[in-house]
Amino acid sequence: GTTSFMGQGKNPRYPDFRPGWHGIERSVKAVEGVAVVAGWDPGRAGAMTLWQIINNQWRAIWELIAKGETAEEQISMLTAATREKFPWVRPGQNFTGYGDVFGTRKGATNDTWFSVAGAAGWPFHPVGLKDNPELRWQTGQKLMKSALPPLNDDEESRPRLLVGSRSTPRLYMALNRGANMVEKVRDGERVLVLNKKSLHADVCESAEYAWMGGGESTTLTSVPSEVRPQAYD
Repeated sequence: GTTSFMGQGKNPRYPDFRPGWHGIERSVKAVEGVAVVAGWDPGRAGAMTLWQIINNQWRAIWELIAKGETAEEQISMLTAATREKFPWVRPGQNFTGYGDVFGTRKGATNDTWFSVAGAAGWPFHPVGLKDNPELRWQTGQKLMKSALPPLNDDEESRPRLLVGSRSTPRLYMALNRGANMVEKVRDGERVLVLNKKSLHADVCESAEYAWMGGGESTTLTSVPSEVRPQAYD
């Protein structure tokens, strides 16, 4: 079908994202000892984001924006970042990763993106036998629109996710009206899909894979419960 591009910043994927509520103009600090959940949209132009779940709140602590790197190079960047910034997170320890089913498909070398990661000790799981863009979008919308109760009597409610402009700048821009939707005609009907030509699309999708794998999509059935991360309270 034909695609009508609406322009950057128009028809944002997450219009409910609020700077000052979901987004802060500083880094989101990681909590030492707490396990990390990763979301990966694999590919040489892909992206990866690392999250912690603190008191049921998703906190973005790191991002990788690929610029042509191979799977091996991206996993090396993940290893280096965790060693430097999050030393309690190591291959096979305090880490669970999720991503696009594309990561399980074989390339020219007969290796997959996920098998390369697994060989280095970083397990990634596809969120479904087939990608479900609508479910990913609904999962993100649910997080944006919901709130958490105060931790103390003198506090106000809290957002379900927290993103820092310094620790994850591309993700911050993507969620803050950077990632946008385009109108596409499919079987005679007009539908909205993520603008894959946007620089913000891949990092946005990496976050959605983490949220889905972490259980925010209650209809997710393909990820075994034993590999889902445990929330930290």
